Amino acid sequence: EFNLAEPYSILDYDFDAVFIDPPFANVTPDQIARCLRLMAADRVPLYVAYNSRREGALLNAMNALDCPDLECKWSMNYKEGMNDETQHWIWLYGPEND
Repeated sequence: EFNLAEPYSILDYDFDAVFIDPPFANVTPDQIARCLRLMAADRVPLYVAYNSRREGALLNAMNALDCPDLECKWSMNYKEGMNDETQHWIWLYGPEND
């Protein structure tokens, strides 16, 4: 099991794309970027479900990687039990022009 708080190198796997749904309150975009570098997954298309109120930090961290730059794609309704106010801010970010 991979833990974002305690990442380790994964060098024997060729990623085609990476899909991330991080725990917003517990992991920063910079920590996610560090994990992607350790996993050698920082050069493939990324898709990230993230709190749009923190979009600046996400885009700064992810767009510093060698992967295609991210842009906001669309809102996501994916968790039962999450209140509408919180749900409103969760968006999918993916490669620009994709």
